Amino acid sequence: MRIVFLGTAGYHPNRKRLTSCVMLPDLGIVFDAGDGFSQIREHLKTQELHVFLSHYHWDHVIGLTALTDIVWQKKFTALHIYGRSPISAVHTLFKEPHFPIRLKQHGFPVTLDEWRPGKEWSIGDIRIRARLFPHKSGGSLAFRLEHCGKTIVYLTDTTVTLDAASFVEGADLLICECNFPNAMKELAIRTTHSYPRLVAKLAKAAGVKRLVLFHIAPLLEKPGMLSREAKNIFHSSVLLAEDEMELEI
Repeated sequence: MRIVFLGTAGYHPNRKRLTSCVMLPDLGIVFDAGDGFSQIREHLKTQELHVFLSHYHWDHVIGLTALTDIVWQKKFTALHIYGRSPISAVHTLFKEPHFPIRLKQHGFPVTLDEWRPGKEWSIGDIRIRARLFPHKSGGSLAFRLEHCGKTIVYLTDTTVTLDAASFVEGADLLICECNFPNAMKELAIRTTHSYPRLVAKLAKAAGVKRLVLFHIAPLLEKPGMLSREAKNIFHSSVLLAEDEMELEI
């Protein structure tokens, strides 16, 4: 599976990073739709997109307003959006005075699929499970994707604990939020975000193969410290996500 990181910042973009968006182009699957979602057009290979939203803060949904440009002159047949209750919150983006085009006016069918505890999704031979973790927004969904014997976990906007280990266990790739360095742990906890020590302990306990640190604070001047701090605990592969970075698992 090929993974493309199109937005790796949290809260707001900066000159190097757009906000949250991770794409699996060959599968037509996207995790979150921050500003990075606006870059999907050049990676779009499928006629349908399945967009899994962790929650509805602007830095995870605002890119949906770029849909008109993304599908321009493309053979695009359907958009499927998945998220927690109330998934109808997505419509807020497409109402005046904020935006002139309603979601149903984009010229292709759009389905909204609301998660509930215990619910799983199957897209062909792809299996996706979700779990709700604490966040100021009322909760943030993490997603576990299994396909062709490989597992990817996408976990963002929460203060991670070892309680997440059973959901993350054995993942080939864990994409995990790491908004702040260890020295800012109080701020991380106050805002329900994470820092390297927590993320590394989770990755180690869950036995993941590779860890990517994601959802980086945009004002952090030296984000490389995040991966260095994580490597002090998790001695397997640790990468700091960068926009346009691509991985294969």
